[in-house]
Amino acid sequence: MFMTRSDTPRAEDSPAPTRKFAWDDYAGRRPPRGWPGSVPSPDSARFPQVAKGWLFTLAPARWQYEPVLHRFPALLARMVRFHLESGMAGAAVNCRTARSRLQNLIPESAVEEFIQACAEEYRRMQLLSLQVKLAESELKRVCDCRPPEKPGKKNGTKLRKTKRPR
Repeated sequence: MFMTRSDTPRAEDSPAPTRKFAWDDYAGRRPPRGWPGSVPSPDSARFPQVAKGWLFTLAPARWQYEPVLHRFPALLARMVRFHLESGMAGAAVNCRTARSRLQNLIPESAVEEFIQACAEEYRRMQLLSLQVKLAESELKRVCDCRPPEKPGKKNGTKLRKTKRPR
């Protein structure tokens, strides 16, 4: 029960609901190639929140309950990117091994459709991975992701302990 080629989503189709933003309203510059259409310019005050919402649509649902991913959107982007890259690896393995592993399970025509579906999924995840990389780099730039300074450190140098006399 595979979708026909005309029914399958293409890599150009956005996987998440999109709303086009006019970049000229924000920064007077065009978005980089591959920028997600539903995410506003990084110069927008709404960018971190909208980007975080978009990233959560790509993430597994249980990630919504992790407070650290809400506090650090760049970390969320990193995890989503790794999740997509592992999905790409799985789709590639399916494409390579489908003929040998599925030949006795399903008809040859279904194997070909399956390989085609895996290739489409690989391209879709590849596009999303590029979009997430772009958003991640801008989130790193816009959001302060540095850890708070630990006690005992001043200006990046460790305070030395003095030895007590015996």
